[in-house]
Amino acid sequence: FVLLVAGLALWSNRTRLPRWPLVLLVAGILIWAMSRTGGAWCSPESAVQGHAVWHVLAAAGLAGVLLGGDGSSAKVGLSE
Repeated sequence: FVLLVAGLALWSNRTRLPRWPLVLLVAGILIWAMSRTGGAWCSPESAVQGHAVWHVLAAAGLAGVLLGGDGSSAKVGLSE
């Protein structure tokens, strides 16, 4: 939840930022929620764990937000 809020806050400060970083963050949150203990996708025996997928998608989405989505570094939260 914290990453979603941070991502949305950073997103609002950017113009022309592609949507893919936000899509990755939202997908990661949905996978995390579905794979929590007792969730529909909870399978402790599985080689692929939802929590691990959440970490990868959240990291990629946050990197996309911080890099501006196109690989160029963004000036987010820095005053000049």
